[in-house]
Amino acid sequence: RWLEDDIILWRYMPLERLFCYLDGNIFLPSIAKLCAEDPFEGEGCADDAIRFRNRFRRRDAKKADQVEKWICDQVCSTTDRDKMGDKDAIERNGWESNAAACIFQRQYFGFLRSTRFAWCWYRSRHESAAMWRTYGKGGVAVATDIAKLRQVLAGQEFLFGEMQYVPSHAGRLIDPASESPDCEDLQMHPYFWKRQEYEHEHEVRFITAGPAREGNGAILPGGVPASDWITKVRLWPKLTPAEEKCLTKAIQDFIPQLDCRCSDLYGRHSPGEELYEDLMKEHPEEEHLKWGDCSDGIPPGMKEL
Repeated sequence: RWLEDDIILWRYMPLERLFCYLDGNIFLPSIAKLCAEDPFEGEGCADDAIRFRNRFRRRDAKKADQVEKWICDQVCSTTDRDKMGDKDAIERNGWESNAAACIFQRQYFGFLRSTRFAWCWYRSRHESAAMWRTYGKGGVAVATDIAKLRQVLAGQEFLFGEMQYVPSHAGRLIDPASESPDCEDLQMHPYFWKRQEYEHEHEVRFITAGPAREGNGAILPGGVPASDWITKVRLWPKLTPAEEKCLTKAIQDFIPQLDCRCSDLYGRHSPGEELYEDLMKEHPEEEHLKWGDCSDGIPPGMKEL
């Protein structure tokens, strides 16, 4: 899915995720994992399952036959078959009944959710206070662009593009193709659309496929040098100057000269910085020096542990 190479992308995340990146790994959660935040992730529209099935077959009838047979033989449960009234009903009706089509649609999207993995980004040329509060609180924001991500992922199979935001009604997503025929292909890729309530995220996603993962439900591709794609790092804006200095040094040990500093979201005199300055006024360095060499007049015996 084509996007201009100079588009700026941001990712807001916990600090530990950044060091995962700096170590050459990228963390890609499954769509099923993302359902913890939004239960509608990767969900197709159930208002017309037969219409979905017909779209699916129009793409490639031969492949559709293989997929339908595999779902029937390997995925459909006895309960699914019993709901249709006959365990052989799918084979007999060729998925043409609404019940069979609903089963196919549910199983198909369930498989996609567990075998599709997403790298999610925020598209913007500047930082976002809302994204800091939602995803980056206490953490970091990393910036890159489309060209760099295309380059580092060139040897792997990814599909990427902007998210499409669709309306919902009574808790159900409205089929984007029913609003615009140009969106018909989007129905086959439900991991590229979300409810309109998330429109403020201006999300761009990189999607890849792989076997379902137990445990954390994610894959961790390695060998992706962070220096090839990270252009700058912004630290949580409420850090003290001392915290900023320590973290910047640790990060620049991986990527020397990287543009890394606290976000100026709240200005350079954040509450944390004022607290640090107040502490230094109350406990100036000279007092510690006097304590150490006993020039403060306090007997050494009073300082022994």
